[in-house]
Amino acid sequence: MVSAWSGLSLVAQPVGEPSRSIEFWAYRVGTGNWSDIKFENGEGEVATLQLGKTVKGPIYEYRGPSQLKFFRNISAPTATDPHNLTRRTIAQAVIPSGLENGILIFTANRTDPESGREFQVYLVNADPEKFPANSLRVFNATGVRLAGKVGRESLFFESGASEAFDFSPFLEKGIPVAFLVETRQGPRFVYEKHLPYRENRRVILLLEPPRRRGSYKIRATNLIEAVEDD
Repeated sequence: MVSAWSGLSLVAQPVGEPSRSIEFWAYRVGTGNWSDIKFENGEGEVATLQLGKTVKGPIYEYRGPSQLKFFRNISAPTATDPHNLTRRTIAQAVIPSGLENGILIFTANRTDPESGREFQVYLVNADPEKFPANSLRVFNATGVRLAGKVGRESLFFESGASEAFDFSPFLEKGIPVAFLVETRQGPRFVYEKHLPYRENRRVILLLEPPRRRGSYKIRATNLIEAVEDD
């Protein structure tokens, strides 16, 4: 658990504001300015967020309002204080009631650029009952709906995280995954592979847009967490 808290700015929680308590870690997807992203819990303590790319990052504890806001300190000099700083909210996530363990995934905000938010944040339930060991979740960050097959199941993948797929029957040869997108010329495969995973792992398969304009080959990144035996 991260204990290197810095800065104190005690702010009382508004009366009637629902309160949440959650432990979480965070991943980043794609490109962006990942430095100096901070959040404040309900007790006024501020932490600087470290986001993993392919490996699980530090675990944070948050207690406070259901709307978890992330911000940067930016320069806002005044006549009396040339070094004055102010907060600019750059992302936010709403924590549902009852969720005690979560995974946050930060992506560039393409859906609502006029909001002023740099990032869109997706919250994945990390409860072992929802996301057990030896399972895979697909995270579609391509911006388009995909049709696909994971293991023996075929379905559509909207933006965000899918339900968990059990990959334990495929440990020896790897779990087959394939995704396609509809084009004017008909369906086009954008990714197809057998993915080998080790036992006692939880995996988020991140799907991102193609690197080159006009390409149909999407990018895929595995975010792998080792799960300790009880």
